[in-house]
Amino acid sequence: TGTPVFLFTPIALTDLSWWSIGSQSVPVQLALALAVDQHVRYIRAGRVRNAVFAALWVVFGLAFSEKAVAIPVLLFALTSAFAVPGSWPRAMLSTLRRHWVAWALYGAVMAGEIVVYALTLGKSQNEVKVPTASGTVTFTAHLLLDTFVPAVFGGPWHWAVPLGTSRSWALLATASPPSGLLGLSWALAAFVITASLVFRRRAWPAWVILVGWLVLV
Repeated sequence: TGTPVFLFTPIALTDLSWWSIGSQSVPVQLALALAVDQHVRYIRAGRVRNAVFAALWVVFGLAFSEKAVAIPVLLFALTSAFAVPGSWPRAMLSTLRRHWVAWALYGAVMAGEIVVYALTLGKSQNEVKVPTASGTVTFTAHLLLDTFVPAVFGGPWHWAVPLGTSRSWALLATASPPSGLLGLSWALAAFVITASLVFRRRAWPAWVILVGWLVLV
């Protein structure tokens, strides 16, 4: 059921409005879906070639954006939460032992990306600055509460162009949902999460993984 929801959700449509952004994000979304597909096949059948294909899809995503380096982290979270029996912390240790071949492959890809990124960073003309802790918290809160949650329910319903920017540059507009609809989307999100936990207590790792993915990427 997740595939139709992803294909028809309007959340990712803004990526397609600007070529430089879409050329990075769309291949990563493709790499993510197919890496999960091959990884699940590996977990079920134990065929190493599927783990190799999953690693290659991660490499494919990295060719377009360094954010794809987080895909193996997501694969580990999904495997330990839903594909290995036992409590989540214990399942993490179990999956490391049981599927070490896949984690070794993915780890090698991640290490390679970090090395390449570090080597090319010194040659870049753009200065990379580490954000402040307060700025990171503010950005994360805005991303989750003011952008993602309303978008899940069809928002943001309103876009604001930065002051001093011509309206012809509408691509620079940022999500600015009305306060009433913003509060309503928070209430609906709380209801959906609570209902899922009441009817299926095992659902809580999925929400943790979702928030973790958004923050990490």
